[in-house]
Amino acid sequence: MQQTFNWVEKTVLGSVISHISVHENNELLACCSGHSCDFYNGKGTKVSLAHDSLLIASFFVEEKILITVTENGDVSEWQLEENEDEEGPAKISSRKVTAFPVSAAFLVDRPKKTGRKFEIWLVIQRGEDSEVADLCYICPDSSIEKVVEVPAEIRAEQIAIHGEMLAYCQGNQVFAQTCFEEKPKKSSFIYESRAERIGLGDGKHLNEFIRASAVDNFLAVTMANGRIYLWSNFQTSGVSDQAHTFHWHKVAPQLELTPFGNIVSAGAECTLVRSTKGAKPTFLPRLVAPVIRLKLSPDASRVVLLMEDNSLHVILLSSMALERTIPTFCYCERSLNTIFKSDPGSIKKWIMSAKPGFVQWVDSLGWIQSANMNVTLDNAVDGDMSLVGVRVAYKDVLEMALSVGFAATLEKFINFDSLNQLRFWRRKAGRFEFVSAAMVPTDFVFLAACKASSSEFVKTFITASQSGKIHVYEFSNDENNAKEDVTRARNWQESPIEAISSISADGKWISAHSQNLVLWDVKTMRVIDSLCCDDQVTFVDFESSGRYAIIATESNVFCWDTMSLAVLWRIQQKVGVCLESSGSFVFIGSQVMQFDPLSGRVLNTWKFSADIIQLGVVKRDHYRFIAKTSKGILALRAPEKTNTSKEEPIERETPFQRLGNRKVESVVVTDTAILVQPKPDASKIFAGPCHSLPPLTLLAPLFIEKALLPPPPQKVVS
Repeated sequence: MQQTFNWVEKTVLGSVISHISVHENNELLACCSGHSCDFYNGKGTKVSLAHDSLLIASFFVEEKILITVTENGDVSEWQLEENEDEEGPAKISSRKVTAFPVSAAFLVDRPKKTGRKFEIWLVIQRGEDSEVADLCYICPDSSIEKVVEVPAEIRAEQIAIHGEMLAYCQGNQVFAQTCFEEKPKKSSFIYESRAERIGLGDGKHLNEFIRASAVDNFLAVTMANGRIYLWSNFQTSGVSDQAHTFHWHKVAPQLELTPFGNIVSAGAECTLVRSTKGAKPTFLPRLVAPVIRLKLSPDASRVVLLMEDNSLHVILLSSMALERTIPTFCYCERSLNTIFKSDPGSIKKWIMSAKPGFVQWVDSLGWIQSANMNVTLDNAVDGDMSLVGVRVAYKDVLEMALSVGFAATLEKFINFDSLNQLRFWRRKAGRFEFVSAAMVPTDFVFLAACKASSSEFVKTFITASQSGKIHVYEFSNDENNAKEDVTRARNWQESPIEAISSISADGKWISAHSQNLVLWDVKTMRVIDSLCCDDQVTFVDFESSGRYAIIATESNVFCWDTMSLAVLWRIQQKVGVCLESSGSFVFIGSQVMQFDPLSGRVLNTWKFSADIIQLGVVKRDHYRFIAKTSKGILALRAPEKTNTSKEEPIERETPFQRLGNRKVESVVVTDTAILVQPKPDASKIFAGPCHSLPPLTLLAPLFIEKALLPPPPQKVVS
């Protein structure tokens, strides 16, 4: 069994990015995602800094110092090197400043008060029953000093701090006050139409303040309906009834203020807007996805946009043009996220759901997106508008089946009552071309194809419904159309279908009906055999040879030989199964096991740090695993070799290699007589009976070796 205990685990995606920090050189980025801080250098290389608890925020405080704050109150400092290697920044120190949960963290520049360049402020929760939380800052001796009380349910985006001024918004009010004074100056702004309701339908959504931002003497807040309020005398007068308003967005956008009073905002409309008081706004339209977070660089020359699909883009504000895109792992919470499979036409990549309407191919080396495909052929989908009671209708990819040269996709309409759409694609030079489409009922959720490259059924696709209906589609000979073969439509005993397998190379496939398995011949759609499992079937598919089917139920897993129609082995344990061309695997909890499909014997084991929900395997130099877990999407790979010493060449066991390595002594011709051995008659080797002949694999090297040897020296007769 292989030694797998020292394999390297990598966090591909902990969760959606919750905080972004930009270095003063405008090249380095630090993004908080779940339990890891993803550090991107100028080349776009990603390094994950793992933490024991959920990350709240990260800040670049000096040229070479990065600070991270966790939910448990741990504050860590990291040293940035000039040439970052794969290990990334090194941890300098870690301290725990509070035992209470931290819900938000801010970096505040206040050199006049403390004599330091920065302070870190925290929102500390008192407990579940408390209605208020404490806004504190960290002192040099790691103690915390309380400044003011804020509502317990307040979010980080509702608080704005600059200098000695603090502002936060909640409901229909904006509060502002000075800090570090015996009698702080307080001011507030109340939105007059408190009873105003917005949205369609029942109109239960209140028009409330959602986000706030403050820089120097400017304060901006946005409401749920997209209206933005701007105060230009924040430091001296706080907030008042006199405010400048902007209203372009349909729903509350993400916003940042520049030191010049410009407002940079973006949101569900897939458009970046730069607004200036007394001037027309400037737009950057047709972004690839809705914006869910944005962050200005320290010099306000650039803005980093985080899209709904987890992609990062850097925009140059002077020209409102895209400067660069940082390669990331594409993931969208609003997507169905049901696609998680291998591609028989590209075995070193993995296919996953991307933003709504798209699927992506993920490279197994860095686990970042290498290509994507617009399946629904729609433009960018508007973002979440639930704040104003608007439900956006859009199409997303529910299922996908691929063969070597063809593919089929199944689309579902979200927030709209409509039929599902089945599309067929042809692969040409690595790209997919749309061929045809068909509408199917909403309960058609299963798709199957033939993964074998040399099979005659690569143009055959099966779709099945949960109610038990089965339909077969075939590509035409010219590959320009795909139609249903109505003569092969079936509905086995009108029994609901739980799962279906792929099509084997010889044209067999299996449907799972509750506790029964049915083996079909796809060419005639006749039933070959059926098998009772005595339990609910959760998974069924063929292993790499296409002969043995691995079936998982609620209580066991077993192997079914589809030629002898016999059950070869059975293990009484509930497991998850992953069958790929490179091997067969099962997973239980956080453990992965490779097994022999013929005997069920365990070959290798691996272990993740969290329980596995779905597993994917790609074979390169070693196995590379990607898994959906309770901690997010994790990857596992073998450790890289660090030994730089030259290895001895491996001798190949071929006749040509043996001849090349053989040392032949030099032959000296003398006057002594040389006995010439008579050449054996080659025909005598085959003179015996057939059953006495050695196998051809042993005879061939002998003939090749004999043919390549130099002729024996012969005596020259004078």
